[in-house]
Amino acid sequence: MDYRDVLREIRKKRMDEEFILPNYEGFSIVNLSNSILDHFGIPTFHPPIQLGELLGHGVENRRKVVLIVVDALGYVSFKRLIGKKEFKYVNRTFFPITSVFPSTTSVALVSISTARTPLEHGILGYILYLKEYGSLVNMIEFSPPGMGRDSFLKRIDPTRFLKRRTVHQILEERGIKSLVISASIFKNTGFNRMLNRGARMIPHHGLGDMMITIKKILTDLMGDVVVSAYWSLTDTVAHRKGPNSQEYEAEAFWFLKAFETEVIEGLPRGILKDTVFLITADHGQIETPQSREVWLKDGDEVIEELVLPPAGEQRMMYLYTKDVNTTVEKFISNYDGMMELIPSVKAIEMGLFGYGDEAPHSKERVGDLVLIARKDYSFNYIYTGQEKSLQGRHGSMSEKEMLVPLIIVSLE
Repeated sequence: MDYRDVLREIRKKRMDEEFILPNYEGFSIVNLSNSILDHFGIPTFHPPIQLGELLGHGVENRRKVVLIVVDALGYVSFKRLIGKKEFKYVNRTFFPITSVFPSTTSVALVSISTARTPLEHGILGYILYLKEYGSLVNMIEFSPPGMGRDSFLKRIDPTRFLKRRTVHQILEERGIKSLVISASIFKNTGFNRMLNRGARMIPHHGLGDMMITIKKILTDLMGDVVVSAYWSLTDTVAHRKGPNSQEYEAEAFWFLKAFETEVIEGLPRGILKDTVFLITADHGQIETPQSREVWLKDGDEVIEELVLPPAGEQRMMYLYTKDVNTTVEKFISNYDGMMELIPSVKAIEMGLFGYGDEAPHSKERVGDLVLIARKDYSFNYIYTGQEKSLQGRHGSMSEKEMLVPLIIVSLE
Protein backbone atom coordinates (compact mmCIF):
# COMPACT_ATOMS: atom_id res chain seq x y z
CA MET A 1 0.00 0.00 0.00
CA ASP A 2 1.33 3.44 -0.94
CA TYR A 3 1.45 6.19 1.69
CA ARG A 4 -0.54 8.45 -0.65
CA ASP A 5 -3.41 5.94 -0.53
CA VAL A 6 -3.36 6.07 3.28
CA LEU A 7 -3.33 9.87 3.27
CA ARG A 8 -6.26 9.99 0.85
CA GLU A 9 -8.18 7.57 3.06
CA ILE A 10 -7.55 9.69 6.15
CA ARG A 11 -8.46 12.93 4.39
CA LYS A 12 -11.81 11.54 3.30
CA LYS A 13 -12.97 11.80 6.90
CA ARG A 14 -13.14 15.48 7.73
CA MET A 15 -15.36 17.69 9.79
CA ASP A 16 -14.67 20.47 7.29
CA GLU A 17 -11.75 21.69 5.19
CA GLU A 18 -9.75 22.60 8.29
CA PHE A 19 -10.38 19.70 10.65
CA ILE A 20 -9.26 16.09 10.13
CA LEU A 21 -11.16 13.57 12.23
CA PRO A 22 -9.37 10.75 14.04
CA ASN A 23 -9.31 7.62 11.88
CA TYR A 24 -10.15 5.04 14.55
CA GLU A 25 -11.45 2.68 11.87
CA GLY A 26 -8.01 1.78 10.61
CA PHE A 27 -5.23 4.36 10.62
CA SER A 28 -4.71 5.86 14.07
CA ILE A 29 -2.41 5.35 17.03
CA VAL A 30 -5.21 3.25 18.55
CA ASN A 31 -5.05 0.88 15.58
CA LEU A 32 -1.25 0.82 15.76
CA SER A 33 -1.37 -0.33 19.37
CA ASN A 34 -3.84 -3.03 18.37
CA SER A 35 -1.34 -4.10 15.70
CA ILE A 36 1.08 -5.15 18.44
CA LEU A 37 -1.58 -7.39 19.98
CA ASP A 38 -2.44 -8.78 16.55
CA HIS A 39 1.23 -9.43 15.80
CA PHE A 40 1.33 -11.91 18.68
CA GLY A 41 -2.00 -13.51 17.83
CA ILE A 42 -3.94 -11.75 20.59
CA PRO A 43 -7.56 -10.64 19.91
CA THR A 44 -7.79 -6.90 19.28
CA PHE A 45 -10.23 -4.22 20.42
CA HIS A 46 -10.10 -2.30 17.13
CA PRO A 47 -8.90 -3.08 13.60
CA PRO A 48 -5.10 -3.43 13.55
CA ILE A 49 -2.89 -1.83 10.95
CA GLN A 50 -1.67 -4.73 8.83
CA LEU A 51 2.10 -4.32 9.11
CA GLY A 52 2.83 -7.26 6.82
CA GLU A 53 0.65 -5.76 4.11
CA LEU A 54 2.41 -2.42 4.42
CA LEU A 55 5.90 -3.91 4.36
CA GLY A 56 5.35 -6.70 1.90
CA HIS A 57 7.64 -9.26 3.58
CA GLY A 58 7.71 -11.67 6.53
CA VAL A 59 7.39 -9.20 9.39
CA GLU A 60 4.71 -11.38 10.98
CA ASN A 61 7.38 -13.87 12.06
CA ARG A 62 9.47 -11.41 14.05
CA ARG A 63 9.58 -12.07 17.79
CA LYS A 64 10.68 -8.62 18.96
CA VAL A 65 8.72 -5.39 18.54
CA VAL A 66 10.03 -1.96 19.52
CA LEU A 67 7.55 0.93 19.71
CA ILE A 68 9.09 4.39 20.09
CA VAL A 69 6.83 7.38 20.77
CA VAL A 70 8.46 10.74 19.98
CA ASP A 71 6.30 13.39 21.61
CA ALA A 72 5.02 16.01 19.12
CA LEU A 73 6.73 14.53 16.05
CA GLY A 74 3.92 15.50 13.68
CA TYR A 75 3.72 14.04 10.17
CA VAL A 76 4.01 17.48 8.57
CA SER A 77 7.14 18.20 10.62
CA PHE A 78 8.63 14.77 9.86
CA LYS A 79 8.08 15.17 6.10
CA ARG A 80 9.78 18.56 6.22
CA LEU A 81 12.68 17.10 8.23
CA ILE A 82 13.46 14.19 5.90
CA GLY A 83 13.29 16.59 2.96
CA LYS A 84 16.11 18.64 4.49
CA LYS A 85 18.26 16.13 6.37
CA GLU A 86 19.95 12.87 5.41
CA PHE A 87 18.72 9.61 6.92
CA LYS A 88 19.46 5.99 6.06
CA TYR A 89 16.52 4.06 7.53
CA VAL A 90 13.68 6.18 8.96
CA ASN A 91 12.91 7.73 5.58
CA ARG A 92 12.35 4.39 3.80
CA THR A 93 8.91 3.26 4.95
CA PHE A 94 6.50 5.65 6.61
CA PHE A 95 2.80 6.43 6.51
CA PRO A 96 0.54 9.07 8.04
CA ILE A 97 -1.82 7.95 10.75
CA THR A 98 -3.95 10.07 13.06
CA SER A 99 -3.73 10.89 16.69
CA VAL A 100 -6.82 10.77 18.89
CA PHE A 101 -9.10 13.60 19.96
CA PRO A 102 -8.14 15.67 21.76
CA SER A 103 -4.66 15.47 20.27
CA THR A 104 -2.76 15.67 23.52
CA THR A 105 -0.27 13.54 25.43
CA SER A 106 -2.41 12.51 28.40
CA VAL A 107 -5.12 11.14 26.10
CA ALA A 108 -2.93 9.73 23.35
CA LEU A 109 -0.47 7.85 25.57
CA VAL A 110 -3.34 6.16 27.40
CA SER A 111 -4.83 5.12 24.05
CA ILE A 112 -1.48 3.65 23.03
CA SER A 113 -1.09 1.94 26.40
CA THR A 114 -4.57 0.39 26.38
CA ALA A 115 -5.23 -0.01 22.61
CA ARG A 116 -8.53 1.74 23.33
CA THR A 117 -10.19 4.94 22.17
CA PRO A 118 -10.50 7.92 24.54
CA LEU A 119 -14.20 7.18 25.00
CA GLU A 120 -13.29 3.70 26.23
CA HIS A 121 -10.50 4.61 28.65
CA GLY A 122 -11.97 7.86 30.00
CA ILE A 123 -8.79 9.97 30.13
CA LEU A 124 -10.19 12.69 27.90
CA GLY A 125 -7.96 15.71 28.40
CA TYR A 126 -4.97 17.38 29.98
CA ILE A 127 -7.13 18.99 32.67
CA LEU A 128 -10.32 17.10 33.55
CA TYR A 129 -13.18 17.77 35.90
CA LEU A 130 -13.41 14.60 37.95
CA LYS A 131 -16.92 14.81 39.30
CA GLU A 132 -16.42 11.82 41.59
CA TYR A 133 -13.67 13.78 43.37
CA GLY A 134 -15.22 17.24 42.98
CA SER A 135 -12.08 18.74 41.47
CA LEU A 136 -10.29 19.81 38.32
CA VAL A 137 -7.21 17.61 37.94
CA ASN A 138 -4.20 17.87 35.66
CA MET A 139 -4.00 14.29 34.45
CA ILE A 140 -0.27 14.27 33.72
CA GLU A 141 0.68 15.96 36.97
CA PHE A 142 -2.03 14.12 38.95
CA SER A 143 -2.79 17.34 40.79
CA PRO A 144 -5.27 20.24 40.70
CA PRO A 145 -3.98 23.16 38.57
CA GLY A 146 -1.26 25.08 40.38
CA MET A 147 -0.46 22.39 42.92
CA GLY A 148 2.65 20.21 43.05
CA ARG A 149 3.01 17.05 40.96
CA ASP A 150 1.17 14.03 42.37
CA SER A 151 -0.49 16.04 45.15
CA PHE A 152 -3.79 14.29 44.33
CA LEU A 153 -2.38 10.82 44.97
CA LYS A 154 -3.71 11.02 48.52
CA ARG A 155 -7.16 10.69 46.94
CA ILE A 156 -6.48 8.72 43.74
CA ASP A 157 -4.79 5.34 43.47
CA PRO A 158 -3.23 5.53 39.98
CA THR A 159 -3.04 1.75 39.68
CA ARG A 160 -6.84 1.52 40.01
CA PHE A 161 -8.00 4.79 38.48
CA LEU A 162 -7.76 3.57 34.89
CA LYS A 163 -10.50 0.99 34.39
CA ARG A 164 -8.89 -0.74 31.41
CA ARG A 165 -6.14 -3.30 31.28
CA THR A 166 -2.99 -2.11 29.59
CA VAL A 167 -1.39 -3.75 26.59
CA HIS A 168 1.52 -4.57 28.91
CA GLN A 169 -0.75 -6.58 31.21
CA ILE A 170 -2.29 -8.41 28.26
CA LEU A 171 1.12 -9.27 26.83
CA GLU A 172 2.46 -10.47 30.16
CA GLU A 173 -0.57 -12.74 30.59
CA ARG A 174 0.47 -14.40 27.32
CA GLY A 175 4.06 -14.83 28.44
CA ILE A 176 5.39 -11.98 26.29
CA LYS A 177 7.91 -9.72 28.00
CA SER A 178 6.83 -6.06 28.03
CA LEU A 179 9.30 -3.35 28.98
CA VAL A 180 8.88 0.43 29.07
CA ILE A 181 11.76 2.91 28.83
CA SER A 182 11.09 6.51 29.87
CA ALA A 183 12.92 9.36 31.55
CA SER A 184 13.99 8.74 35.14
CA ILE A 185 12.09 11.85 36.31
CA PHE A 186 8.82 10.16 35.29
CA LYS A 187 9.50 6.70 36.72
CA ASN A 188 7.38 6.78 39.89
CA THR A 189 4.88 9.48 38.95
CA GLY A 190 1.18 8.77 39.24
CA PHE A 191 0.68 9.09 35.48
CA ASN A 192 3.43 6.60 34.68
CA ARG A 193 2.17 4.15 37.29
CA MET A 194 -1.30 4.34 35.76
CA LEU A 195 -0.05 4.17 32.18
CA ASN A 196 2.40 1.30 32.43
CA ARG A 197 0.78 -1.26 34.72
CA GLY A 198 2.12 -4.70 33.89
CA ALA A 199 5.35 -3.50 32.32
CA ARG A 200 8.86 -3.67 33.63
CA MET A 201 9.91 -0.01 33.96
CA ILE A 202 13.43 0.99 32.97
CA PRO A 203 14.42 4.65 33.49
CA HIS A 204 16.77 6.42 31.12
CA HIS A 205 18.96 9.42 31.87
CA GLY A 206 19.30 10.90 28.40
CA LEU A 207 19.25 10.18 24.70
CA GLY A 208 22.32 7.97 24.56
CA ASP A 209 21.17 6.00 27.60
CA MET A 210 17.78 5.35 25.98
CA MET A 211 19.29 4.06 22.75
CA ILE A 212 21.86 1.82 24.44
CA THR A 213 19.15 0.46 26.75
CA ILE A 214 17.02 -0.50 23.73
CA LYS A 215 20.04 -2.21 22.18
CA LYS A 216 20.91 -4.11 25.35
CA ILE A 217 17.33 -5.34 25.86
CA LEU A 218 17.14 -6.68 22.31
CA THR A 219 20.54 -8.34 22.72
CA ASP A 220 19.95 -9.85 26.16
CA LEU A 221 16.32 -11.02 26.09
CA MET A 222 15.31 -14.08 24.14
CA GLY A 223 11.84 -15.00 22.93
CA ASP A 224 8.88 -12.70 22.42
CA VAL A 225 9.63 -9.16 23.60
CA VAL A 226 7.85 -5.80 23.28
CA VAL A 227 9.86 -2.68 24.13
CA SER A 228 8.09 0.67 24.43
CA ALA A 229 10.18 3.83 24.65
CA TYR A 230 9.02 7.43 25.11
CA TRP A 231 10.91 10.68 24.38
CA SER A 232 9.38 13.93 25.63
CA LEU A 233 11.82 16.72 24.79
CA THR A 234 10.66 17.23 21.20
CA ASP A 235 7.34 18.40 22.65
CA THR A 236 9.05 20.63 25.20
CA VAL A 237 11.14 22.35 22.53
CA ALA A 238 8.14 22.74 20.21
CA HIS A 239 6.12 24.42 22.98
CA ARG A 240 8.92 26.82 23.88
CA LYS A 241 10.49 27.54 20.49
CA GLY A 242 7.75 26.51 18.06
CA PRO A 243 7.40 23.42 15.84
CA ASN A 244 8.84 25.34 12.87
CA SER A 245 11.96 26.40 14.77
CA GLN A 246 15.55 25.33 14.16
CA GLU A 247 15.69 24.12 17.75
CA TYR A 248 12.74 21.73 17.26
CA GLU A 249 14.16 20.49 13.97
CA ALA A 250 17.53 19.81 15.59
CA GLU A 251 15.91 17.95 18.51
CA ALA A 252 13.90 15.70 16.17
CA PHE A 253 16.85 15.17 13.83
CA TRP A 254 19.33 14.10 16.50
CA PHE A 255 16.81 11.78 18.14
CA LEU A 256 16.17 9.93 14.88
CA LYS A 257 19.86 9.99 13.94
CA ALA A 258 20.79 8.51 17.33
CA PHE A 259 18.26 5.73 16.72
CA GLU A 260 19.81 4.94 13.35
CA THR A 261 23.40 5.11 14.58
CA GLU A 262 23.18 3.49 18.01
CA VAL A 263 20.36 0.98 17.55
CA ILE A 264 20.09 -0.01 13.89
CA GLU A 265 23.80 0.17 13.10
CA GLY A 266 24.78 -1.09 16.55
CA LEU A 267 22.84 -4.36 16.58
CA PRO A 268 23.91 -7.68 15.07
CA ARG A 269 22.17 -8.56 11.83
CA GLY A 270 20.51 -11.60 13.36
CA ILE A 271 18.73 -9.53 15.99
CA LEU A 272 17.69 -6.92 13.42
CA LYS A 273 16.13 -9.65 11.27
CA ASP A 274 14.04 -10.73 14.25
CA THR A 275 12.88 -7.20 15.19
CA VAL A 276 10.40 -4.70 13.79
CA PHE A 277 10.78 -1.07 14.88
CA LEU A 278 7.75 1.22 14.95
CA ILE A 279 8.26 4.95 15.50
CA THR A 280 5.30 7.27 15.92
CA ALA A 281 4.09 10.25 17.96
CA ASP A 282 1.24 11.02 20.31
CA HIS A 283 0.32 14.18 18.34
CA GLY A 284 1.86 16.99 16.30
CA GLN A 285 2.00 20.71 17.06
CA ILE A 286 1.00 23.95 15.39
CA GLU A 287 2.64 27.37 15.68
CA THR A 288 0.52 29.63 17.91
CA PRO A 289 1.62 33.28 17.79
CA GLN A 290 1.00 35.59 20.73
CA SER A 291 -1.21 37.77 18.53
CA ARG A 292 -3.65 34.85 18.28
CA GLU A 293 -3.80 34.03 21.98
CA VAL A 294 -7.10 34.56 23.78
CA TRP A 295 -6.68 34.91 27.55
CA LEU A 296 -9.73 34.09 29.65
CA LYS A 297 -10.19 34.84 33.34
CA ASP A 298 -12.86 35.00 36.02
CA GLY A 299 -15.14 37.98 35.44
CA ASP A 300 -15.02 37.77 31.65
CA GLU A 301 -18.42 37.80 29.98
CA VAL A 302 -18.03 34.30 28.57
CA ILE A 303 -16.59 32.82 31.77
CA GLU A 304 -19.50 34.21 33.78
CA GLU A 305 -21.72 31.83 31.80
CA LEU A 306 -19.88 28.78 33.15
CA VAL A 307 -20.46 26.89 36.39
CA LEU A 308 -16.85 25.64 36.46
CA PRO A 309 -13.55 26.84 35.02
CA PRO A 310 -12.94 25.37 31.56
CA ALA A 311 -11.33 21.94 31.45
CA GLY A 312 -9.21 20.59 28.60
CA GLU A 313 -6.39 22.77 27.35
CA GLN A 314 -5.44 25.67 25.11
CA ARG A 315 -6.56 24.32 21.73
CA MET A 316 -9.55 22.38 23.06
CA MET A 317 -11.79 23.14 26.02
CA TYR A 318 -14.67 21.47 27.82
CA LEU A 319 -17.25 24.01 28.96
CA TYR A 320 -19.70 23.40 31.81
CA THR A 321 -22.47 25.94 31.29
CA LYS A 322 -25.36 27.58 33.12
CA ASP A 323 -27.28 27.66 29.85
CA VAL A 324 -25.90 26.13 26.65
CA ASN A 325 -27.64 28.50 24.22
CA THR A 326 -26.54 31.63 26.05
CA THR A 327 -22.97 30.36 26.29
CA VAL A 328 -22.87 29.59 22.56
CA GLU A 329 -24.29 33.03 21.76
CA LYS A 330 -21.69 34.86 23.85
CA PHE A 331 -18.72 32.84 22.63
CA ILE A 332 -19.73 33.37 19.00
CA SER A 333 -20.28 37.06 19.65
CA ASN A 334 -16.74 37.39 20.99
CA TYR A 335 -14.77 34.74 19.08
CA ASP A 336 -16.60 33.94 15.83
CA GLY A 337 -14.27 32.35 13.30
CA MET A 338 -11.66 31.59 15.96
CA MET A 339 -13.22 28.44 17.33
CA GLU A 340 -15.90 25.83 16.81
CA LEU A 341 -18.42 24.97 19.53
CA ILE A 342 -19.98 21.51 19.46
CA PRO A 343 -22.48 20.14 21.98
CA SER A 344 -20.64 17.40 23.85
CA VAL A 345 -23.39 14.88 23.16
CA LYS A 346 -22.98 15.54 19.43
CA ALA A 347 -19.18 15.26 19.69
CA ILE A 348 -19.62 11.79 21.17
CA GLU A 349 -22.15 10.84 18.48
CA MET A 350 -19.74 12.06 15.78
CA GLY A 351 -17.12 9.70 17.11
CA LEU A 352 -14.58 12.39 17.98
CA PHE A 353 -13.61 10.41 21.07
CA GLY A 354 -13.91 7.07 19.31
CA TYR A 355 -16.19 4.10 19.67
CA GLY A 356 -16.49 1.04 21.85
CA ASP A 357 -17.39 0.23 25.43
CA GLU A 358 -17.69 3.65 27.06
CA ALA A 359 -15.76 4.23 30.28
CA PRO A 360 -17.93 5.00 33.35
CA HIS A 361 -17.27 8.77 33.56
CA SER A 362 -16.55 9.66 29.94
CA LYS A 363 -19.73 11.64 29.25
CA GLU A 364 -19.48 13.83 32.34
CA ARG A 365 -15.81 14.59 31.68
CA VAL A 366 -16.50 16.38 28.38
CA GLY A 367 -18.87 18.98 29.82
CA ASP A 368 -21.77 20.52 27.90
CA LEU A 369 -19.83 22.04 25.02
CA VAL A 370 -16.54 21.23 23.30
CA LEU A 371 -14.57 24.27 22.14
CA ILE A 372 -12.15 23.46 19.30
CA ALA A 373 -9.68 26.17 18.29
CA ARG A 374 -9.51 27.08 14.60
CA LYS A 375 -6.51 28.22 12.55
CA ASP A 376 -3.65 29.05 14.93
CA TYR A 377 -5.73 30.52 17.77
CA SER A 378 -5.41 29.39 21.36
CA PHE A 379 -7.76 29.86 24.32
CA ASN A 380 -5.96 30.17 27.63
CA TYR A 381 -7.75 30.19 30.94
CA ILE A 382 -5.87 31.75 33.84
CA TYR A 383 -6.05 29.13 36.60
CA THR A 384 -3.15 30.36 38.71
CA GLY A 385 -1.66 33.45 37.06
CA GLN A 386 1.51 31.50 36.27
CA GLU A 387 0.40 30.56 32.75
CA LYS A 388 2.73 31.68 29.95
CA SER A 389 2.60 32.19 26.20
CA LEU A 390 3.76 29.22 24.13
CA GLN A 391 5.12 29.20 20.59
CA GLY A 392 3.52 25.85 19.81
CA ARG A 393 0.41 24.03 21.02
CA HIS A 394 -1.80 21.04 20.25
CA GLY A 395 -5.18 19.55 21.11
CA SER A 396 -7.25 20.54 18.08
CA MET A 397 -7.72 18.78 14.72
CA SER A 398 -5.57 20.61 12.18
CA GLU A 399 -3.38 18.41 9.99
CA LYS A 400 -0.30 19.59 11.88
CA GLU A 401 -1.75 18.40 15.19
CA MET A 402 -3.73 15.38 14.09
CA LEU A 403 -1.39 13.63 11.63
CA VAL A 404 1.59 11.71 12.98
CA PRO A 405 4.01 9.43 11.13
CA LEU A 406 4.14 5.68 11.42
CA ILE A 407 7.77 4.93 10.61
CA ILE A 408 8.57 1.26 10.15
CA VAL A 409 12.13 -0.05 10.17
CA SER A 410 12.34 -3.75 9.38
CA LEU A 411 15.53 -5.01 7.80
CA GLU A 412 15.62 -8.29 5.89
